[in-house]
Amino acid sequence: MERLSRPPFVWALVSVAICLVVALGALDGIPHVTDEVVYTLQARIFAAGARTAPAADVPSMLSYPFWVTGPESHAAFPFGWPLLLAPFEGLGVGWLLNPLLMGVAVLLTHAVGRPLVGDRSATTAAMVVAVSPALVLLGASRMSHTSVLVALLLAAWPVVAGGQSLRWFAGGLGVAYAVLARPFDALLVGGLLLAVGATRLLRQRSGARLALFVVPAGLAAAWVLADNQLLQGHPFAFPADAFYDRWYPERPDCNRLGFGPDVGCVPVDGALGHTLSTALGHAVDRAVLLDRLMLGVPLMGLAALGAGLRRPVLLVPLGLVAVGHLFYWSPGLAYGPRFWALGVPGLALALATLPVHRLGRTLPVVVVALSAVGLAYVWPELSDRYWCVDGRLARYVDQLPHEEGLVLVEGRGVRPAGWPRLGVEDFTCDPMLEFGDALQVWDPIDGAWQPRHALSDPSQTELYRSRFQPGRPAWMVTHDVAQDERSMAQLP
Repeated sequence: MERLSRPPFVWALVSVAICLVVALGALDGIPHVTDEVVYTLQARIFAAGARTAPAADVPSMLSYPFWVTGPESHAAFPFGWPLLLAPFEGLGVGWLLNPLLMGVAVLLTHAVGRPLVGDRSATTAAMVVAVSPALVLLGASRMSHTSVLVALLLAAWPVVAGGQSLRWFAGGLGVAYAVLARPFDALLVGGLLLAVGATRLLRQRSGARLALFVVPAGLAAAWVLADNQLLQGHPFAFPADAFYDRWYPERPDCNRLGFGPDVGCVPVDGALGHTLSTALGHAVDRAVLLDRLMLGVPLMGLAALGAGLRRPVLLVPLGLVAVGHLFYWSPGLAYGPRFWALGVPGLALALATLPVHRLGRTLPVVVVALSAVGLAYVWPELSDRYWCVDGRLARYVDQLPHEEGLVLVEGRGVRPAGWPRLGVEDFTCDPMLEFGDALQVWDPIDGAWQPRHALSDPSQTELYRSRFQPGRPAWMVTHDVAQDERSMAQLP
């Protein structure tokens, strides 16, 4: 191995360490955003060897965004990421996977970058990726974006660097995973990689490598269609669309790409509908956040963009996801500009082409210092109260002398919240979102602890307990959402 190829391994370890500090420190090692909570529940189902869990006894008492409660319980999201997360969640270390993937992303950034910008710049880019707050925040979470970033970097490796059959097959598996985890990103970026790679292999008349590269994506697409058929009864009926149609029956087919007053399922920026002006506004917000979080301080993203104009190929992933997500109605700013994460390695490679090597041995110190400033800037918002969810209820249940029970959660009121450094200026915590606290203790298959929304009528509560949870000890958790205070008492 060449001497200059060794530093990225060190930076990969640095990235894993930083992500673990954020994951276990600021984020308390638990899922916060509703997406993460649902991914975790689905991973627990996969860890038990099942695709779906039994239907909820009373679906309205287990209502949560993006969670389907009947006729069987499962996530409304694509299954690729929770399937990958399942072994880690089964071992109780779900917080570990994304930090490890960030280490892989660092190594792949270097591998992809060497043919494009040379070894020295590729090493610098790997350093930037390792500590970039924009990627560290995702790498500390349980969102799916880091895994797709790794998968598409893996796919890009043979396309830009060539290689033997095994590398092409690994690249094909990368696109296939993206299809399973985030089909839209797979279409935007993976589709281009497949096209460019297939063209190169056709010119080389390498039919075997072409099959190894292209066929996995086709098989993954077939798997997705078969899964849709299993869950929805139609190959082109996606669970997320069906979920939105059930939750918002007054706005059928609202979760689709495009523009118009009937696109979008909930008000965004205070209004229903999705317009080009709204989409461009979201894009500006993401660009500002990415500029700030690229390397911790403003203007780093802008500098990378300016450098990339001299080598436009480096900006292609960013351009594809930026334009593609104009057609999607959700702003998607939790954890920063996560929809644009696929473009960050290209920006890092572009930034590394600037004469930063003149800093010599002080370059790593400067990069780490800038990143530390950025992480310190957002750390106060990444507390265990982020996105209305924390771990206090789960810790309380862990201390109970019982090994199972019914947890009835009664939420009252709402409270305003916001994380402006992460781009979320205005947010409202309500009992539905706070229910994510209770879901921390739930395994959809094992079911030792059964969280449910409480019923307002005590007599109906007793009827429910006697019919569906006979003999199971029960606790009532009263959650004053406005004051963010909880009380817990065992029911007779």
